[in-house]
Amino acid sequence: MESQDATVEHADLEECPLATRISKNKTHGADGGNAKSECLHCGSIIPGSYSRVKAHLFKEQGKGISICTQATPEMVAQFHAEEDAAKSVAQDSSPRSVPMPVHIPVTYSVGRPPSGKRKKQSGITESFHNEFRQMADSLIARMFYTGGIPFNLARNPNYRASYNFIANHDMGGYVPPGVNKLRTTLLQQEKQNVEKLLEPLKKIWGAKGVTIASDG
Repeated sequence: MESQDATVEHADLEECPLATRISKNKTHGADGGNAKSECLHCGSIIPGSYSRVKAHLFKEQGKGISICTQATPEMVAQFHAEEDAAKSVAQDSSPRSVPMPVHIPVTYSVGRPPSGKRKKQSGITESFHNEFRQMADSLIARMFYTGGIPFNLARNPNYRASYNFIANHDMGGYVPPGVNKLRTTLLQQEKQNVEKLLEPLKKIWGAKGVTIASDG
């Protein structure tokens, strides 16, 4: 776990606006330990991530980290300027929100359709339900387009099964798994499940043999 944290911290330090003010990729400890960097101005060892590097170079008191004794007020001002410039570039290059092709009136409530005759209410409610479905389709389609996802994924039975499960169960506030959970916890869980399913087959390999085939 420590080595994984160190890797994350190193990536953080390498991408930080003040990366030129420290020596990167310094590790301490028998197994690599947590990431630590060295200030190129005063030589102090700075443990942890970029927030501590900033506290050190900005000479921020009360952050649990030593301040740079060689940084003059002019240097600190320069550090802040470099940080602000990097934030400005990041903001300008961040993805911009693009309007959806489907519009849903924000004043409409699914549970309370406009007043009127029951038949009219039913028609209006169904109309808005159709708009919700169209919005859902548009959001899913945009995920494919912006993520470069092959359209063939829509033929994967698990693609439809996942949405059906969410639609048919009361899971208010459900948030899909993020990158870290997909590539760690859930990947390991699926790997263990597949290995368990293969155990009966592996037990007969010794008696019947096994052939490994490859198409390339």
